[in-house]
Amino acid sequence: MRVSKVGRHFVPDKQRTYAQKISWLAEQRMHGLEEMKGPIQIQMRATYAYPVSWPEKKKLATTYKTTKPDCDNLIKIVADSLNGIVYRDDVQIVRVSASKQYGQPEGLTITVSEIEHEQVSPL
Repeated sequence: MRVSKVGRHFVPDKQRTYAQKISWLAEQRMHGLEEMKGPIQIQMRATYAYPVSWPEKKKLATTYKTTKPDCDNLIKIVADSLNGIVYRDDVQIVRVSASKQYGQPEGLTITVSEIEHEQVSPL
């Protein structure tokens, strides 16, 4: 979300479109399935193509994408996009694992699962 020059909050078109695509795909995958009700964990991997301008040597030496978009922003878009489709509310998310990397095929892989009851040991 951004704030305009006159102080209004808005979501940029590119971000809104991306979120809508994620929501649409989630609806297709969840067709006929119930929303998850318990604690949730999300695993996601964003894979990007290497920049065309990079020499082969740099491509071989680089695995992780350390430029925009920020990983935490990707997590937020995904969590909000799945709200009310895969789970009731993103407050159910208690564990997240995310990465940004270069490679093939390009895309975003998201795995959402309910966490079974587990014993938590004190610190």
